[in-house]
Amino acid sequence: MARDYLNHVSQVAGHGINLNNYFVFFGYLPASMQAVVNSLLAGIVILGILQIIKVILRLYYAIKGGAQWW
Repeated sequence: MARDYLNHVSQVAGHGINLNNYFVFFGYLPASMQAVVNSLLAGIVILGILQIIKVILRLYYAIKGGAQWW
């Protein structure tokens, strides 16, 4: 039974997450407001990705600078 359960879990995880289930309340907004919300969410995602890249580059330069002192 445990093996069957784990196989079922992997199948469910393979489908991914349907974000429409979490953002269904935006469906009640007019189309123009939905576009604004979509743009805001896309902007937040892009800024988050850029922040992660910035952190990785700072870490890289810190390691590179530290290696010069060896």
